[in-house]
Formats: sequence, structure tokens, C-alpha cells
Amino acid sequence: MRKECRPYFALLSDYLDGELNPEIRRDLEAHLENCPACSQCLRSLKRSIELYHEASGQEAPPEVVARLKSALKECMERSEE
Repeated sequence: MRKECRPYFALLSDYLDGELNPEIRRDLEAHLENCPACSQCLRSLKRSIELYHEASGQEAPPEVVARLKSALKECMERSEE
């Protein structure tokens, strides 16, 4: 993962939950428009959460979301090597 992406990556879950303040949300959205890797991570995280919801009929618990983010981070780091 590129160094400049790290702070944005940490915001993806809160972004999907609508928990970012407007200024941070706009900053993240600007980054996502110019960063294919982070955009792909966001799509993957969103789809993983949707699949969990479809399979279980429930919202994904925070610990599941945290594990998904960790797996995506590892994947991004491997792809940058």
C-alpha cells in the first residue's frame, strides 16, 4: 500500500457507514477519484459486506468488518511489492 493511501484506507469503513464529517468525506472522495487501488479496496469492502448481509440477513458485526479490512490491507500490500 502506498504511504499516502494509509490514512485514507483507515477511513473506508466509516465512509461506508456514513460516519465521516463532510470535510473528511470530500477529501476521501477526491482521493478515491484519483487512486484506483483505494477505489478497488472500497468496492471490495462494500461487496464483502453486502455478501455477508445477503448470506446472513444481518448487518456485518464490527469485528467482521475489521477482519475484512485487514485482509484487504494485506492484499494491497502484497500487490505493491
